[in-house]
Amino acid sequence: MPAHPPARPESKPHAMTTLLAAVFPLLATVFPYASVAGADGAATLSAEFTARERYAVYPPGEAVRLHLKVAGHRERADTLTWTVCNFDGRDVEQGTLPVPAGDEPWEGEVQPRDHGPGYFEVHARLDGCGATLPRTGSRPAGFVSYGVLPSIEAIPLACRDDSRFGVQGTNFIDTGEFMKGDPYAPLYRILGVRWVNCPRKWFELEPERPGQYVPRLRPQDYTTPCWESANSLALLTCTEGLPTWAIDWPPGTAPNGPVTSPLCQAYPPKDFRQYADFMAKIGAEQAAMRAAQFPGLQHGHYQVHWEPDWHWKGTDEAFVKMYASAYEGLHRGDPQAVVMGPGYGVLATGVDKLEKLLPMGLGKYLDGIATHAYYIGGAKGAMQSPEDGNMVQSLRRLRRLMRTYMRPDARLFQTEWGVDYTGISYADLTPEILRRQAALVVRGHLICLGEGADVSFLFYTADYAGEDGFGLCFNLTMPDPSFGATHVSPKPVFMAAATMTRLLEGAKTIGPLDLGAGVNAYAFRRADRRLAAIWTADGRTRRVKLPIAGRSATVIDIMGAKTQMLTPAGVLSLDVDGNPHYVVW
Repeated sequence: MPAHPPARPESKPHAMTTLLAAVFPLLATVFPYASVAGADGAATLSAEFTARERYAVYPPGEAVRLHLKVAGHRERADTLTWTVCNFDGRDVEQGTLPVPAGDEPWEGEVQPRDHGPGYFEVHARLDGCGATLPRTGSRPAGFVSYGVLPSIEAIPLACRDDSRFGVQGTNFIDTGEFMKGDPYAPLYRILGVRWVNCPRKWFELEPERPGQYVPRLRPQDYTTPCWESANSLALLTCTEGLPTWAIDWPPGTAPNGPVTSPLCQAYPPKDFRQYADFMAKIGAEQAAMRAAQFPGLQHGHYQVHWEPDWHWKGTDEAFVKMYASAYEGLHRGDPQAVVMGPGYGVLATGVDKLEKLLPMGLGKYLDGIATHAYYIGGAKGAMQSPEDGNMVQSLRRLRRLMRTYMRPDARLFQTEWGVDYTGISYADLTPEILRRQAALVVRGHLICLGEGADVSFLFYTADYAGEDGFGLCFNLTMPDPSFGATHVSPKPVFMAAATMTRLLEGAKTIGPLDLGAGVNAYAFRRADRRLAAIWTADGRTRRVKLPIAGRSATVIDIMGAKTQMLTPAGVLSLDVDGNPHYVVW
């Protein structure tokens, strides 16, 4: 048995996802892999990045090489026109390559110049026959994308627990083979995240009877490093879900056979002592594994429920009693446990529920709050901003509740949030949607951290079927596999997130800044320097004046490009818009 259960792609990324394996063959017609032919139906065009064919994200200064291939019959000589487009939608470079007539495959290479950090697209087309690059998985036709990382080093952490970023989603880019090899490398390192979910769920570990699960507590059980340890990750152990036999079902409601989500979280256990004992086994195993393989991790962090606002049907009293049992058991098994919950899926809904549950005593059985930051509303076909979704107000309500009913050192983890295309299919994707997604996602996570969250989890590493666009990367293997992609291509949001994590990893939150109406801003301490993240909530350009201690400051855009600016009289005048800008001084 491996030292830790091998990571697997989540079969259900969150409560609103429905994924049925039976529909995968049908999805093949929705995500074609064939190259796009010209009007004559003959010549086809394809492209692949040399040495980065599975993820196309480059460190600063590394040459980018794109291998192009034309297959099929060409009645006459043709010209391949290629253009490099940046995050802003501007063409920054273009060129042509001659393609001879005939039936023999033609191959050529494009090596774009160094355009600095950020997101880039290479558009290519055969002028004569009209062939363009194919749609591949969730990436639209007409281009391939690549990213260049910024020249920004994250602050070293004293321990892994201090990391501020996590992400959901495993992939098999390292090997290019589904379910083979390291599910985290190289994407987690490139993205700049450490926190990862570690599922230890009762309904999975003991589906048939008590005692099926035997914790591994001996040093010899952990001789082979797990992938999480090999990648220096921090674990959020997720314990939600009870087996059928352990649930206190209302009369006549017990299902025949094993239970799955959401019913596994609908009702309390029949025996709370048995539940506490199971949690103690989980805690003891996690403590043993942490001592053996995670010397840089000081605590075991546990999330007891997962979006119970969608699932729970029991009483408030039973819900609080579950936490009393879980708290006792986890601390019994792991003296360094940090017990968190309830993990509500909609932030405002969760705060409403906590306003009732915390005065009932729930706070006594929590070392921290875990929540998702989703909000409900907005028109179909329009991505709603976190500001319009009242994320700021909801987080401030939550922090007030925590100060009133919980210990001063209680932690706050935002364990899932992202922005999808909201009613816009992959087929209808536009550059404007991609740019807006990047801005909104970064803004939401900056709000979470700026309003007091210790950790914020991004969602999801790559696109998947069922909900369009949550991925930080295009999934080039859709529809098979939909989860656990083996080939991805960066979106603007991936490169924007990589800039954010490098700047804010290890930084300490100071809090909101008042820079005028319509402007959102947060201050952080980054080692011995200060950092401000600034943007406009409505996306309109405004000039802000930021007091600066010094004669100059470094301004960093959403993609990580740096500009040194003078600050006469100790004030920086800066034009900002809906894309976050960072100021370091």
